[in-house]
Amino acid sequence: MLYKKYTKGFLIALLSVLVIVSPIILNSTALLGVDGYFQYSRIYEAAMQIKNLNFSFLNLYSFQQSGRVVNQLYSPLMTYFFGVILLITGTWFKFQVVSLFLLHLIALISMYYAAKKMKFSNEVSLLLGIIFSASSAITGFIFGVTWRSWAFAFLPLLVPIALYFYEGKLTKKTIIYTSLSIAIIAQFQILTLVLVLPFLVPFFVRGYFFSKNKLILLRNVFIAALLTIMLSLNVIVPMIEVFTNNKLVSPVSMNLAHQASLIFQPTYLNANSGADIVMSILAFTGLILIFAGWSRYDTFTKMFGITALVYIVIGTGFVPWNNIASIFPGLSSFLQMPRRITWIGTPFLILSIPLLVTKILGNRESMNRFLYTALAIVSVVLITQKVNSSVDFVQNPKTSIATGLGTIDKNLNSPTIKTIAAFQSKFHTGDLGALINSVDRTTPDYIPVNQKNETNQKTYDEYLKYVSKNWRNFRHTVNHRDATMTLTWVNKSNSSKNMNVPVVAYKNTELLFNGKTVLNNRINRSVIGTIYLSSKPGVNNLVVGYTVSWFYKSALLVSLLTGVSLMIVYLYLTVNKRLFR
Repeated sequence: MLYKKYTKGFLIALLSVLVIVSPIILNSTALLGVDGYFQYSRIYEAAMQIKNLNFSFLNLYSFQQSGRVVNQLYSPLMTYFFGVILLITGTWFKFQVVSLFLLHLIALISMYYAAKKMKFSNEVSLLLGIIFSASSAITGFIFGVTWRSWAFAFLPLLVPIALYFYEGKLTKKTIIYTSLSIAIIAQFQILTLVLVLPFLVPFFVRGYFFSKNKLILLRNVFIAALLTIMLSLNVIVPMIEVFTNNKLVSPVSMNLAHQASLIFQPTYLNANSGADIVMSILAFTGLILIFAGWSRYDTFTKMFGITALVYIVIGTGFVPWNNIASIFPGLSSFLQMPRRITWIGTPFLILSIPLLVTKILGNRESMNRFLYTALAIVSVVLITQKVNSSVDFVQNPKTSIATGLGTIDKNLNSPTIKTIAAFQSKFHTGDLGALINSVDRTTPDYIPVNQKNETNQKTYDEYLKYVSKNWRNFRHTVNHRDATMTLTWVNKSNSSKNMNVPVVAYKNTELLFNGKTVLNNRINRSVIGTIYLSSKPGVNNLVVGYTVSWFYKSALLVSLLTGVSLMIVYLYLTVNKRLFR
C-alpha cells in the first residue's frame, strides 16, 4: 500500500515535469538564452577533461581556448558531474532534456521533503513541490541556463535546519545533515549561500536563548560550520588563490533598481510575460495573512512567515536600491540583481502559506488539496505556455543568433551562423565541440588584467577584438600528457613582429615561448589581458600551462574525503536507527 502511494506521487511529479519540458521534446528544439553559452562551455570543458583524463586548472577546450580559469572558480565539482551526463547522453539536446528533468525533480523532491518535515500531508507536500518546480526561481534554467536555479533547487533542505536551530538541538545526525545541506548549495553557487544563510539566524537566536545547554549547542553549531567549510574547500581555495594573486575583470555591473523583483506588480499580458503570477498571489496572500491572523500564530509560524516575507520584500523596489548602490557601488557587480533575494525567499514563501492558513482555518485537508491543486495546475500551465512560446521564438527563421543567445550583435562573433534556428543543428550532432566553437558569445569573466576594472560595453568590445575575432588565426593543440596547450602561428614577415596572442596569463600560468620561459612579471598585456609576444619570422609556438599549488591539492583532498566520510556516517546512522528502533 505504501509502495503504491509513493509510486503514484512520483508519477504525478514526473508528469508535471514532462508537461513543462514537452514543447522542447515535441519540437526537438533546444533553448539556450543569456547564460547558455557560458554554462555549456564550462560543462563541455569538464566533459573533455574527463574524456581525455586531462584535469587542468585552466580551461583548455573552451572559451576560445584562451587559457582562462573559469571552471575552478565556478562550481567545479558539480560541473564535472554534468560533464559526465553530457558524455553519457552524447548530444547537447539530450543533455538539455535530461538536465531539465533532473533539476525540476530535485526541486520538487527537496520541497516535498521540507514540507513533510513541517508536518504537511503527502498530497499537499507534493503539490507544493510542483508549484516550486514551476516557479521562476527554478525555470530560469529552461530559458537562460541560469546556474543559480540549481542552488535554489536545494534551498528547501535548509528548512529542517531552521527547525533544529529553533528547538536548540543538534544531534550527530543533524550536524552532518546541516553540513551536507549547506555545502551542496556552496558547490553550486557561493553567492546564493551568502544570501540565504541569514535566513537561519533568527531560528538559531531563538533556540540559543531558550536552550538549556547553550555551550553544547554552540559547540555543535561550530562543528557543523567547520565540517561545512571542509566540504567546501574545493570551491573556496581556488577563489582565494586566483582572486588574491591576480587583478581580475569584475562581473558586469548592473543597475540594481532596474533588476529588482516585480512580484508585487505582476503584468501577465501574454506567454512572453516575465511575471510569475502564482508567486505574486502567494506573496500578497502572505502579506495579508501574517497581519490578519497574527494573534493566532505560534512563535515558529510568526518567525517563519516574517522571515520568508522579508526575503520577498527586500528583493523588490520597496528597497531604495539606487541609494544603496551609491553607498556601496560594489554591489552593482557583486549582487547585480536584487531579485535574486526574492527568488531565494520563494521556497520559504511557498511553505509559509499553508502554515499560516492552517493556523487560521484549521487543518482542513480537502480545502488545502483543492487550493494547492489549483495553484499547481495554473503554475504548470503558465510555465508550459511560456516554454512553448520560447520554442516558437527560436524556430522563427527571423530570430538572429544574438537575440536567441540573449545578447546584441556586437557582443557575438558568428562567422557562419546568423540565426538561432540555424544553430539548432549543433544541438543534435555527436560532435559536442560544434555547439561551443561555431559561435563566440562574449563572456570576459575572471580575466587577469593590469588594473581592476568593471565589465562594461568597452570590455566586451575589447574581448571581441582581441580574442573572439582572433583566436581562429592560431592552431590550438591540447597536450593530454601534461595538461598544457600549445598555440602555433606563422609570422609571414621577414623580421620579428610584436603580436597580440589571444591567451591570458595568471600569476601561476606557465608560458614557454619558442622553447624559452616567459617571466610572468615581464608580460605586456592588452587592455583585456591578452599577451604580446615578439614573434620571429616563420613558425612560432607557445605552450600554456598552470602550476597548481600544494594548498589547492590538499584542500581538494580534504574536501573529497570529508564528503565521502560524512555521507557514509550519515547513511550508517540512518540505517542503524531503523534497524534497532
